[in-house]
Amino acid sequence: MKTFLILAIFALNSIAFAADFSYTVHSPLSENADDYIVNIHNAEIQTEGSVIYWKPAVGTATFDRASAGEITYHFELEQPIAEARLFTRVSTFHWTYSQGHNFIYGSTDGITWQLLSEATPPEFGTSNTQPFNGVLPENFVGSKNIWLKIELNSYGTNAQQGGIWTNTAQHSRYDINNDNVTLQLDVDYQTAAIPAEFDFSYTITDPSAESADDYIVDIKNAEIQIESPVLYWKPTVGTAQFDQAAAGEITYHFELPKPIAEANLLMRTTSFHWSYSQGHNFIYASLNGIDWELLTEATPPEFAGANTQVINDLLPDNFIGSKDIWLKVELNSYGTRGAEGGIFTNTAQHSRYVIDSDTVTMQLQVNYQSATNPLPVAEPSGCTGVVKPNLDMNIPSLNFVFQEKVLNIWVDLEYYGTSENGELLWKLKDVGENTQPVQ
Repeated sequence: MKTFLILAIFALNSIAFAADFSYTVHSPLSENADDYIVNIHNAEIQTEGSVIYWKPAVGTATFDRASAGEITYHFELEQPIAEARLFTRVSTFHWTYSQGHNFIYGSTDGITWQLLSEATPPEFGTSNTQPFNGVLPENFVGSKNIWLKIELNSYGTNAQQGGIWTNTAQHSRYDINNDNVTLQLDVDYQTAAIPAEFDFSYTITDPSAESADDYIVDIKNAEIQIESPVLYWKPTVGTAQFDQAAAGEITYHFELPKPIAEANLLMRTTSFHWSYSQGHNFIYASLNGIDWELLTEATPPEFAGANTQVINDLLPDNFIGSKDIWLKVELNSYGTRGAEGGIFTNTAQHSRYVIDSDTVTMQLQVNYQSATNPLPVAEPSGCTGVVKPNLDMNIPSLNFVFQEKVLNIWVDLEYYGTSENGELLWKLKDVGENTQPVQ
């Protein structure tokens, strides 16, 4: 039965909508291959027999990332991202004349980059191919921009001559005989909220906007920093060592008119690690502003790295029935120059925003309990399904027919918006087998 359930779930999940945005590249020389390339630095396309690939135009004698070959892509999308799935890869080789070391980075602003994949130098006479094949990190959710940067390093005794001597660092390696895909990006857009979907909704893009402090009740050792083309909250002054007692804090209080049925929060925090300081951040929630519950944490990344952590989910069940939501963002920046403040505490950030964009940096959406239906959740007894105020659906009992077998399952469906013809759409959120009879 377990195997059958897995097959059934696979079959259900295979019923999927086409991506709202899709881009596929086979050969780097194909007509559409440069549609989204915005910068090429010290990189060129090489044809070697039946194989075509990007490589550095000129390499170096020793590993020197400042001289790397780079290809940068920018996808400016029509709607905010719900989910983005990327496939691309880099390959390194190690021969007598040179060896390769490559990186794939992603970004929402083309400024702050996070490592997606790395192909280190392999053993002599071998190769190392490292793909990124999956969903882009959660900090891309809500953005309208995807930046990708490929860094190709080829170094060794002959690498400075360029030409075939830098073929040890490759991107988008394509075989004419196989016609393989070298890059694919599929994006699902967020669906627009239907009117009155939420009883209370609060959305912030620019944290310096007039409405951005409507629900801020306390600011401790924190300020907004403009570092064009971005701005963000950061600690005013940091510390030499990690010391939460000296953290920057921004506290929000939402006092609602009715008890909460469900509350969805989108918020993000980013930590960096530079020579002068590093960041370590926390986002907390509370019912009373006294007892705090950790929602997410951005730990210090590796040196020269960034770590963005996003909460984009329903608040915990203990908020159901409450009329109060407290949120606290704690920003810790510490290191050799952290105590100087200013730009030296930019390693701990909250609500990082690209100026003049429409990227959402914070959003709270709440549905209230009603007198007739205080908790809009599914109860198997006495009903065949529940439709929530946001049009999400739960079906406690459903017979799923698969290969002439019948399996009794429960299904959660998430409202997906409307089609071009105005038809309502849902997508599968979760599914499982009913192990006991549903009354």
